[in-house]
Amino acid sequence: MIDLLRYTGWMLILLIIQVLLLDQLAIFGLISPYVYVFALVIVPVGLPSWLFMSIAFGYGLAYDAYTANWGFHAMACTVLAYIRPAWVRWYLLKSRYDDPGAVRLNNLGWGRFIIYATPLFAVHQFILYFIESFSFSEIHRILLRSLAGVLILVLSSVGLYSTLYG
Repeated sequence: MIDLLRYTGWMLILLIIQVLLLDQLAIFGLISPYVYVFALVIVPVGLPSWLFMSIAFGYGLAYDAYTANWGFHAMACTVLAYIRPAWVRWYLLKSRYDDPGAVRLNNLGWGRFIIYATPLFAVHQFILYFIESFSFSEIHRILLRSLAGVLILVLSSVGLYSTLYG
């Protein structure tokens, strides 16, 4: 119960920081640091997939309500939530953990956490920017923005992970 309150608190705090502070900061006029995604990556591993996808959809929709992009962030967060269970199983089993549900992200250390989180960030960023442009003719711009967004997320998640898990 305390974990659920803690993660809910982190989701709200990151969403408020995103809305009030980071949305005002556009790097090169193209990239906004979407740090709110960090909250989806740190959700407990053992959460049922349907519940996690529902939470991610609602979380993205809450952000979309603020930005008036109806559905962009909800879609990107839902795809991240859809892919995450398979990624967790593959990554953690490759890392020699027998039961992915028993693993806590704070046991990974920040280096392994970054390796775990980077593909999830990449999926979110690519889906988000692809839906925004909705054109394969701008694929180079989509990939560039996605790469820059992932770099920003990785750098900021090191600080967030250190703050959360000390």
